[in-house]
Amino acid sequence: MLLNEAEVIAKILISGDDHLHSKNYGEHINYPAESLYYFRHVTSTIEQYGVTHYIDTGDFSYGRFHDLEYRERVERELHRRLELTQGRCWNIKGNHDKASYGMTEFEFYEQKGLWRPAEILQVGNLNINMVNFGCYESTPVIIEQGKYNMVVTHGYYNFEGSSLPAFDGVVMLDNFTPWFGIDYIVSGHIHEEYVIEGAIVKDGMMHRTMLHYLPCHTRPAYYKDGNMEIGHYVLITVYADGNVKYETIDVPLLPLDKSFNLESIKAASEKNELLKIDLSEVVSRLDNHRIDYGNPIANIQGIQNVSDESKAKAISWLEQAMSTI
Repeated sequence: MLLNEAEVIAKILISGDDHLHSKNYGEHINYPAESLYYFRHVTSTIEQYGVTHYIDTGDFSYGRFHDLEYRERVERELHRRLELTQGRCWNIKGNHDKASYGMTEFEFYEQKGLWRPAEILQVGNLNINMVNFGCYESTPVIIEQGKYNMVVTHGYYNFEGSSLPAFDGVVMLDNFTPWFGIDYIVSGHIHEEYVIEGAIVKDGMMHRTMLHYLPCHTRPAYYKDGNMEIGHYVLITVYADGNVKYETIDVPLLPLDKSFNLESIKAASEKNELLKIDLSEVVSRLDNHRIDYGNPIANIQGIQNVSDESKAKAISWLEQAMSTI
């Protein structure tokens, strides 16, 4: 995609999973406040960059909101986005946006008209096909030669030979012919950012396609071996002369000690590590212990040179397991 000084006819912002929640979540210090912080950041970015169209890749919330003040703040941002974009806001429906218990927050706000449902957006020389979670086979797409063709979606997609972990339910794109001719796929769902270069093959022809997973900036889970410090949005600029520019915008994330309860995480990790060591010690000794009785609890109690605390933990786990049989 070329950079040039031609007239700009659209600026399209795309962001990853919101996962709003009015109660604390996971190991965060204050997940409701943090989720609203990133939600507001989307709105301020729309205003800062003069965005004309906004698309969210889905998973609007974790369940229903339980706080009216929280709901009021969410609605304020949604109304502001509609105002800034003159009503040009869309939300992809993610796996968390439908539920067996009834209407979800996503469905509630969509019914109120605070965004548009997934559809096809054609702006200048760009086709954007919006595809809800699980609907990749049933959703028609527009792909035109000589134009830039995109899919914005929510789900597990991959190409053979990529470094993306092997998630369950993945859709391999190499031979997914309905999307042959797509140049860019922007997706939510897996919370981490990945950029994967691949190709879709049809009738002996190959079309290069980039798959870009956008991150969830609230970082729902804390990872022992590394956590994001910078997130990203996608910004697409459409020019009157037919060119289209695809770029990313950096999103600085809150410091880990402002986001997560690190002391609690450390204590829980140490406790789990100790339990793992203690139980593995018991299992190892039991494996080499001569069993003279049919009672497994008695067998554990009879192991020599293992602490009573370790034996008690092993017996507790054994009793819990036996109670479910």
